[in-house]
Amino acid sequence: MDIVKNIAPRLGGLLSYKLGFIKIKLHFTTEEPKHIRSYILKNTWGFNGPYLEDVCVLMRQEAVFQDYFTFIPIFELLQLYNVVSKTAVFRNYTILDEDNLTLAYLMD
Repeated sequence: MDIVKNIAPRLGGLLSYKLGFIKIKLHFTTEEPKHIRSYILKNTWGFNGPYLEDVCVLMRQEAVFQDYFTFIPIFELLQLYNVVSKTAVFRNYTILDEDNLTLAYLMD
């Protein structure tokens, strides 16, 4: 819960839905796991990475283009606020147009 208290307010908060915004899942690889599934792989099974992880963001509809390079500045901002490891490498994205439940960082 420390992330919610410390990081989310700086980025605009954590929301599951906001009118006029689209949810994007950013996929990345990292050597420093933050997700529970990566911790299980590391601590229980001894896997040493790289770990495939993801984070969701809400972006204004007009800012979302079907272009990989649109999301790089958002990913770098998440790295700046330590939501994503500084050594993480952005790999891909998925547009979640029908997901109203998953929490995402608001990029307003």
